[in-house]
Amino acid sequence: MDCSELINVIKELKPSKDWWDYLVSAITAITGILTLLVALRLFNKFSFKRNVLEKQLETLFRFVNVLQNWTISIEGKGLEEEFPIIGFRIRFFDFKFKKTDPNYRILFIPEKLLFTYDWEEQNPLKGWENNPFLPKSIAEKVKPFNISFPYPAYKERFEKVILIDLDPFDGTVKREERGRTNYIHNPSDICCKDFESFHKLCNDLIDEIESWLRKYNAGDINLR
Repeated sequence: MDCSELINVIKELKPSKDWWDYLVSAITAITGILTLLVALRLFNKFSFKRNVLEKQLETLFRFVNVLQNWTISIEGKGLEEEFPIIGFRIRFFDFKFKKTDPNYRILFIPEKLLFTYDWEEQNPLKGWENNPFLPKSIAEKVKPFNISFPYPAYKERFEKVILIDLDPFDGTVKREERGRTNYIHNPSDICCKDFESFHKLCNDLIDEIESWLRKYNAGDINLR
């Protein structure tokens, strides 16, 4: 029974005018309070969601800025005669190139990919997957970049290999002497199988960032 039906029933009982006015006022007041409580609850709910979204956008913009300034160094060993892979310095968002791009086609060879300890310890993706305000779908794309339980890799044991490092011209990188080797590989080959698998990881992360931004009408951000 809603308020109008209740009022009609009371009218049929023909109560005194004072009692009737008091009851109508009470019902009106209760209805107003209930409406206010519902409105406050909805406001708090949507206000909270808006605040979280604003924090996510702010965090994602900081993350994108980090990636904008990240340059990855790529070299080759044992490939000089056939594939001279020397001096490749690629900015992260430039990994959107295709496998058929003549400028990068020589990188897509089915040879082992090794990383430096410096890259594993200081690459700017580290820790971002645990940021509570980085959108979850993007954090999931960051996780595979972490090399779990890395094994030392002696590049002299590889006849042909591609080497991934941080930008050698980045003055913020602290280079350390590692003894016999500065190179590592991941025994599970999650992201170290070959260059093509690493290229895919980069593009998966870029695609997820662009998709999330488009979802919130921010797809015209200049990612470069």
